[in-house]
Amino acid sequence: MAEVIVYSADWCGDCVRAKNFLREHNIPFEERNIMMDAKLAEEVVQYNIEAGLGPKRRIPIILHQGNILSEPSNDELAEEFGIRL
Repeated sequence: MAEVIVYSADWCGDCVRAKNFLREHNIPFEERNIMMDAKLAEEVVQYNIEAGLGPKRRIPIILHQGNILSEPSNDELAEEFGIRL
């Protein structure tokens, strides 16, 4: 399993931004497109519940070292990955 997993959708602007951030900082990730598999969309809801946000389909969901980031900002991504902006 990849160290970083990104649940996203092609139409999601925040997903594009987050994936671009990861690429710009050379952070490899495995992408799971929720539009390709309804089961993945259900997993997104479960991760949002685990993150204390309730049963929502907020994306992107980024999994890293046991942490769940739901719709993170670039500042939150930088903090998670130890990047100085």
